[in-house]
Amino acid sequence: MKKIFTLIGIMTVIFSVYFMLLVVDKSNYIDESRISDFSLSKQINLETLEECAKESNVCVQIRTFNNYSFGNTDCKVEVINPAKNVKYGAVRSLFPNRHMKIIKAQKIENRKVRYFTVQENNSTRVSKFKKKLEKSGFEAMVTCKESVEFNLGMLFSPLNIGFFISVFCLALFCTSIYYISRLKEIGILKLNGWSENRISLRLYKDIIKNTAYGFVSGVILFCIYIIIMDVSQLYSYLLMVLFLMLSLNLVYICVAAIAVVFIKNAGYIDSIKNKKNNKIIFIMTMAFKVVLTVVAFIIATQLIENAIRLNEGTKKAEEIEARNWYICTQHISPNEKEEKELNAFVEQYDDKEIFNYCPSDTLLSKYENTKIYKDLDSIESNMIIASYNLLPYLGIKDKNGELLKLDSEKEYLLVPKNLWKKRKKIAKYEEMGDIEPVCIASKQWIMDFETPGKYSYNSVIQISKLEKKATISYGDVFMTEKVAKQLEKKLLTMGYEKSDIEMEALSTELRTHISTYQTELFESVMYFVIVFLTYILVDISLFSIYYEFKKKKMAVYSLLGKKATNDISKFLIYNATIVIVVDIVVNKKFVCLVIPETIIFYAMLKRKSFESIGTVIKGR
Repeated sequence: MKKIFTLIGIMTVIFSVYFMLLVVDKSNYIDESRISDFSLSKQINLETLEECAKESNVCVQIRTFNNYSFGNTDCKVEVINPAKNVKYGAVRSLFPNRHMKIIKAQKIENRKVRYFTVQENNSTRVSKFKKKLEKSGFEAMVTCKESVEFNLGMLFSPLNIGFFISVFCLALFCTSIYYISRLKEIGILKLNGWSENRISLRLYKDIIKNTAYGFVSGVILFCIYIIIMDVSQLYSYLLMVLFLMLSLNLVYICVAAIAVVFIKNAGYIDSIKNKKNNKIIFIMTMAFKVVLTVVAFIIATQLIENAIRLNEGTKKAEEIEARNWYICTQHISPNEKEEKELNAFVEQYDDKEIFNYCPSDTLLSKYENTKIYKDLDSIESNMIIASYNLLPYLGIKDKNGELLKLDSEKEYLLVPKNLWKKRKKIAKYEEMGDIEPVCIASKQWIMDFETPGKYSYNSVIQISKLEKKATISYGDVFMTEKVAKQLEKKLLTMGYEKSDIEMEALSTELRTHISTYQTELFESVMYFVIVFLTYILVDISLFSIYYEFKKKKMAVYSLLGKKATNDISKFLIYNATIVIVVDIVVNKKFVCLVIPETIIFYAMLKRKSFESIGTVIKGR
């Protein structure tokens, strides 16, 4: 039982490391001051920006992200009018693959910016800076937020509730069992004149000592790592560790206080004879295992789903990145004459370089509950619109399961087989006229181009003629890098600035989604490790208590040359029933896990049934 408290200490350290890395990953700023993100109505040259910054006594940051994913960030921060605490060069981090560099802003001729950041706690200075910009003819929209730094409130976020419930319930459970299992020691101490408070304090010290064996060593190792990588994070980590230890200690103290009543009512004779009610303890442990098995399988299911989504999303993102597609994003709408001029410019390019796309409004992960939409409103919201030249990339299958091929000169309405009877109603509802309907396979998953890892399910798809325009009203225009660069030059000659109508690489948005999936996967892995360790601890407790309950009977059977098959079988049936029932309810794929667990328990009980002979002879 003492080793269980050591493992509780190890689990707490694992959580502290996991949470510290999450905090560090979200902190991408040069200090802990308040963040004000500026977005101007038009671009400003660096000379004017520096002049306004100096007059307002604020430090301006121009941040450029070349890569952003969990623990793997490549960022350049250019500063204008740097504060005294700003240090140029590489910023240290707990992540070895994180590269953040602070440099002086490069004043290249005619260089202009529209977006930048100010870190300043003094709101008066920020307001003064904004007014200076507006006086210079630049309207500014400011978004304020606090920088990410560790505080105790973070530990109580919904994200961490699962950890606290599992670890603290386990601590409460194990502490209670520990006091009951030391009944003989309690009786002897009472016989020697020890008070209830003194006995409870002695057992409490043992629990703290054994927890510290796993906790302190892990904390020291990670502290050494922090000192080597980024010593500035040491204070935050030690504060987190202190709070976690105090919280865990509070659970132990509560049980110790309740144990005083238990010790007071424990009789001398029964205690010394070690008459523990193992049957009640065993039932308590079985109930706890039911709850824990449900939690463990739910988290394991989430882990598998997140891993598959990340894998599929990454593959799709790599495919799209290889095509190097761009999207034209308008912050200012051109007038009718300019729009015609832009469209005429885009029309000169080949059909292989421009694509039209409108995704479904109801995107799902593959493991979310699916629904076949029957009403026309829902069918419309689940519809995909794509130009004919995107068809090879969608991977749509016909009603026979073969890859769909169509004539590029027509428009088509692709209707899943299970909605085929509604094809005329759908075409009429969407005002498509005499569009040609084509039956495709039902229940197809089609991954979204803009959100890798998300899919439309059983969608009706409109294959439209290609509109060679810079933008379209109903969706997005994808274009190759060649078209995007030429269109950008065209916009500059028309008097637009880069920030007015931006050519954004689709890969930038994809990397943001992949980063989110990586974080979710990391969280799932950490929770699974913690819950899996808890599950093992409960299995150990379950085995130990049942063995204590049946130890003497098994020993007698062994002395008589009989096998304790019935008792072993009962335990295996109890345990297997819990696992199988939870498997069926949560995820049937985990049913096979009952086999290795049953084999391990059988081998352990079989071995213990022979080892217990000496114990019974000694009167233990």
